[in-house]
Amino acid sequence: MSGLRSFGGEFRKAQKVSLVGRSRGEETRAEVLERTRRERERRRRERQEQSAATVIQAAWRGWSERQHRRAEVRAAWQARYGAEAERASSMDLAPASGFLRQLCFFAKPAVAGDLRLLAAACRLVLTSQQPQQAPAAAGAAPQPPQLLFCMHAAGGGQQAATVVWQAQRLASLCLAAVAQHAPAVAAELAAPRLGSAAAATAASTVPPILEALLLLTAPDSWKAALGAVGAAEATAQILAAAASGGLFGQLAAIAAAACPEDGAAAAGDAGAAQAARQAVPSGEAVVTALTVRYLSQQAAIVRRLEQRQQRKQAAAAQQQGAAVGQPAAAGVQQTAQQTAHPPAANQQRNTTAERQLPLLLCVPLLLRRLPTLKPAAARLWRHTVAALHGLAPSDLAAWLRAQHPGTEAAIAGAALLGNLLDGAAAALKAEDAQQLAAVRQPALQFAALACSLLALLPQQPFFPSSSDGEGGMGSPMAAGSRRWADDDDDEEAQVAVRRAAAAAAPAAAKLPWDAEQLPSAGLVAQLQLVADSGLLRSLVRAVLPQADATSSGAPQGPALAQRAVDVRRLCGLLRQLMALPGQRQRLLVVLAFSAELVQRLWFSYLCHAQGSPVEGWVPSADASCDPGWMLPLTLFSLAYSSFIMTAGDDELYTAQRPLPLAELHSAERPGGGVLSLLKMALWHALWVEAPPAPGGWSLEAAALRSQLKEAAGKLMGQLHDRNCRRAFAPAEAFQADALPADRFQSEVQAATAAGRGLDEEGAGRAWGLLAHAPYLVPFRERAKLFQAVVAQERARYRDMELMQSFAAELGVGGGNRFFPVRRTQVLEDAYDQLNGLGEGLHGRIRIQFIDAHGLEEAGVDGGGIFKEFVETVVREGFNPEAGLFQATTDNRLYPNPHAQLVAGNALRLIEFLGRMLGKAMYEGILVELPLAPFFLKKFRGAYCDINDLPTLDPELYRNLVFLKRYTGDVADLGLTFTITDNVLGVAHEVELAPRGHDTPVTADYRLAYIHRVADYRLNRQIREPAAAFLRGLHDLIKPEWVRMFNEEELQMLISGGQQGLDIADMRAHVQYSGGYHEEHPVILEFWRALATFSPQEQGDFLRFVTSCPRPPLLGFRLKLPPYRTAQQIRDKLLYAIQSGAGFELS
Repeated sequence: MSGLRSFGGEFRKAQKVSLVGRSRGEETRAEVLERTRRERERRRRERQEQSAATVIQAAWRGWSERQHRRAEVRAAWQARYGAEAERASSMDLAPASGFLRQLCFFAKPAVAGDLRLLAAACRLVLTSQQPQQAPAAAGAAPQPPQLLFCMHAAGGGQQAATVVWQAQRLASLCLAAVAQHAPAVAAELAAPRLGSAAAATAASTVPPILEALLLLTAPDSWKAALGAVGAAEATAQILAAAASGGLFGQLAAIAAAACPEDGAAAAGDAGAAQAARQAVPSGEAVVTALTVRYLSQQAAIVRRLEQRQQRKQAAAAQQQGAAVGQPAAAGVQQTAQQTAHPPAANQQRNTTAERQLPLLLCVPLLLRRLPTLKPAAARLWRHTVAALHGLAPSDLAAWLRAQHPGTEAAIAGAALLGNLLDGAAAALKAEDAQQLAAVRQPALQFAALACSLLALLPQQPFFPSSSDGEGGMGSPMAAGSRRWADDDDDEEAQVAVRRAAAAAAPAAAKLPWDAEQLPSAGLVAQLQLVADSGLLRSLVRAVLPQADATSSGAPQGPALAQRAVDVRRLCGLLRQLMALPGQRQRLLVVLAFSAELVQRLWFSYLCHAQGSPVEGWVPSADASCDPGWMLPLTLFSLAYSSFIMTAGDDELYTAQRPLPLAELHSAERPGGGVLSLLKMALWHALWVEAPPAPGGWSLEAAALRSQLKEAAGKLMGQLHDRNCRRAFAPAEAFQADALPADRFQSEVQAATAAGRGLDEEGAGRAWGLLAHAPYLVPFRERAKLFQAVVAQERARYRDMELMQSFAAELGVGGGNRFFPVRRTQVLEDAYDQLNGLGEGLHGRIRIQFIDAHGLEEAGVDGGGIFKEFVETVVREGFNPEAGLFQATTDNRLYPNPHAQLVAGNALRLIEFLGRMLGKAMYEGILVELPLAPFFLKKFRGAYCDINDLPTLDPELYRNLVFLKRYTGDVADLGLTFTITDNVLGVAHEVELAPRGHDTPVTADYRLAYIHRVADYRLNRQIREPAAAFLRGLHDLIKPEWVRMFNEEELQMLISGGQQGLDIADMRAHVQYSGGYHEEHPVILEFWRALATFSPQEQGDFLRFVTSCPRPPLLGFRLKLPPYRTAQQIRDKLLYAIQSGAGFELS
C-alpha cells in the first residue's frame, strides 16, 4: 500500500513530483476546500435522508398501528353495543364508559356507515334526559329537561373535563361527517327542523345529529351542571375544537346543500324569503345557530385556540430540550417567554383560525338562501373584512384555491364579494358622529378586500359587458339612458377607462375560469350591487364624514395626513368599480346624488388639503407616482360632471348643489376654491410635469394622468360653459395664472410647422393643453392659434396650386378656372359646381356671376366676389323657408329634422352647406349666421343634454322642470314614455323606449323620462342632418381645430366679435391715402361722427365697409386690406357700394 495515497477515503497512485515546479495534478488550497465542502454537504444530505426515512417509517408504522388499533376497537365496540349501537343505553353515556370514547376514536367522517353510528350515538344523547324538578316559585314556567350526558359534568373536576372532551369530539365528528356527505343527505338538510323529541325517534340519519349539535353547543344545556360561567367555557371549548377542524368550511357545505341557490329569493329580500317558507330547514338552523354562538363567544374561542397552540409549543420545546440535554428549567423558561411573546407561528395559527369564518361567505347568495342568518350578518361581515383585508391579492387567491379547487375558486371569490356587497350597507350603517367613527375602519378594510377580489375575478363572466346596470327593459331605465351620466361615454371611452383601472389595480393573476362555464344568474345579479346606492352612501359617509362647510371636526396635521390615506383607499376602490363593464354610469349617478361624493370629498378632504398641502397631499408609494391629489381629484371631477349633466343648471345656481357657488370661486380666497384646484392640477399635469427619463411614465402613472386630464378638463369646460351663460366667476378665474403667451405661441407654431395636429402623438404640451383644458388659455390666444393653423393649411394648398399653375403654363395640366354661377340660382349652381371638388375646395375658388340675362358680370374675382358668393349661399341655404334649416324662438338656426321630406337630396345639400361654412371659416370670411347653441355644441363633438334644451325649446324645458319638481303623484299626469313629433303639420307619436306606449311615467322613472325627452329633441331627432352637416364642415375644418372653443366662441369664429365697434382700434390700424391723414379736419370729423352712431348704426357702417355688421374677430390690425393706391381704394369702394359685396376686411 506504500505506492498508494489515501485522501478522503479514496486510494490512488501517488503523484509524481516534478523538480521544475508544482505538478499539474496537485490540488490547490481552494480546490481542497471546495472538495471538502462537497463531501461535507454530501454527508449532511445523507443524514437528512436517513432521518427523513426514519420519520416516514415511524409515521407509517404509527399510521398502520392506529389503523389496526381502530379496527380492533371498532370490532370490540360493535360486539358490545351492536352493529348500529342498538344495545347501548343511557348508562353508557357515563364518563367512565367506553361508548363515546371508543366511537370517537375509530369513527371516520368519510365513511357512510360511521355517519349512521354517529346518528345512533346522538339519538342516545337526545333520549337520555333528566327531568327538572318543579319550580319553587308558583306560576313560574317549567324548565326544559336536561341532557343526562351533560349532567355527568356536574361537580367539575376531571369528570367534567372528560365529559366536555367527549362532547367536543362528538360534535367535531358529527360536523365533519354531515359536511362530507352533505350532497347525499341534501333532502334531509333541507327538511324542516323536527326538534329534539321528534329527531330522537326519527329513522333518518341527519335530524338526530343536527339536534345533538344544537344542544351540545348551547350554553343552556350545561348550565345546570356547570353554572353559567362553566357552561360558557364548555361551549367555547367545543366550538374552538370545531374551529380547529374547519368549522366554517363544514357549515358552508351544509348551507349549500340545505338551501339550494335556485331557492333564493329573486328579489334579494331575506325577510321575504323567510316569509315564503313554512319552516326553517334543519341545515339552516344549525348553520345559523353555530355561527351566532361562535360570534358571541369569539374572544373566548380565540383565547382557547391560543392556549392550545401554546401547550403544543411547550411540549415541542421540552422534547427538543430533552433531545439535546437541555435542563428542564431552560425549557420551562423558553415556554414562558413564548407565552408572554407569542411567536409568528402562533400568530399565524390564530390568523388561520380567524380566516375560517369567511369561508361561510363564500357560499353564493348566503343571506338570501339563509335569511335566518341576517341578524348576525353585520358581525359576520365585520369579522370577514377584518380577517381578510390584509391579504395581498396573491395570498387571497391562495386562500381561495386552498378551499375551492379549479374554477370553484372563482365562484367562491365572486360569492364572497357578492355577499360582502349585499351586507355592506347594513354593516356600515351609522346615524351619528360616534357611529360614523366606529364604522370607518371596517369601511376601509372592506375597500381593501374588495379591491383585491376585483383584481382576482375574471370580469366577463361576472360583469358581462351587455349589462348596463339598469335591469332589463322591463324598466324604461335600461336602454337609451347611457348618456345621463357622461356625455362622451362611448364604448371606446369605456375601454380606455377599463385599461386605465386595470393598470392601477393590484397586480395578481386572475383566478382560473372556464370560458364555456357561466355563473348563476343570481350571483351575477348580486354582483351588480357594486353600484347600489345604500352601499355607496354608507361607504362614502364612513370615510368622508363632513358634507358641508358647517360640519365640525375638520382634520388637521396628522389627522389630515391619515384622511389622505383613507381617501386614496376609497378612491382606489371606486376607480376599480367604474372600470367594470356596464357599471360606470350607474356608479357616477349614485356617487353624485345619493352618496354625495362631491360634497363629502370636498368638505372632508380636498378643501382642507388645498389649504394645507404639506399634510394634505400625501404622495403614493406605488407605481402611479401620484403626488397625492390626482386620484381623489379625478373621482371628484367625474362625479361633479355627472351631477351637472344630470341635475340641470337650476340645481347649480338656485339650489347651489352639489357645492355652493362660493366654493367654486371666491374673491375673498384667491388661492382657494374648486376652480383654483382644477387649474393647479391641469396646469401641473399638462404643462409643468414632464415624464421621467429614461422610459417615461409607468403604465399605472400614465393611466392615472390620462384619466385626470380627461375628467378635470371636462369639469373645467362644463363650469366654463355655465359661467358663460350665467357668470359666477370672472373669466380670469378659468385662465392659467402663469401662461407665457410668447412661449405658448412659439411651441404651438413649432408643432404646427412639424405637421402635428392637436390629437397627434408628440404634438407638444401646448397642444395637449388645448386638447384637455383649452379654457386655461384666453380666447384671444386660442383664436390666434386657430387662424395660424388654418393659414398653414391654406398655404400648403396654395403651394400646390402654384405648382399646378406652372404645370398649366407648360401645358401639363389645368390651372385655376372660374366657376359660373347664375344670380337667380346661386345655391343650386354652387352645389352643382363645387360639391364634387373634394380636396380642390381647399384651394382658391374663383366665381363668375351670370346675371338674369345670361351675361357674365364685369369684374375680376380677387376675393371679394367669392366672399359675396359665400354670403349669398349661406343666406339662401340657411333660410328656414328653404326647408333645410329651422329657427328657434330666438331665431337661431339648426338642421331641420324633417328636411328629407322637403327635398329628396336634403342631406347632400346640408352636407354641402357644412362645406361652405367650413370654407368661409377656412378663408377667414365672417358670415352673419346665428346658429343655435345646442347645434354649435355638436361642432366640437360634445353630446347635448338637458341643460342645452332651453336653446332649442324653452317651453318644453320649463315643462320638464315642472315635472321634475312636481310634488304630487306623477302617475296622475297620465304620461307615458312617448313624445309627439310634428312632421309637416301632422302629429306623430314616437316611443322613447321599447313598449313606451304601455310604460307610464311614475315618480321613480320621471328622471328617466325627462332625459329621454331631452335626448330625443337634442340628439336623436336631428342625428342624420346634423351628422351630414358636420361631415361637410370637417372636410375643411378639422374637428380638433374647433374642439377648443365653446358655443359662444364658435359663433364668434363664424360671425365675428360681439363687443361692438372699437373705434380706437379701428383708428389705430387705418391707412390713409388720397391726401388724407390722421389729423386732417375731414378725418377728425369722420371719427367724431362715427362715435355718435348707435350700435345698430355702427353695425350698418361695418356692413357697408366689410359686408358684416360685426368687427373682425381679433381686431382690425389682422385684417388690413392689401390696397396700394388711392385709385384701387376708389374702385373697390365703388364696387362695394354698388354691388353690396364690400371690402375683404373681415
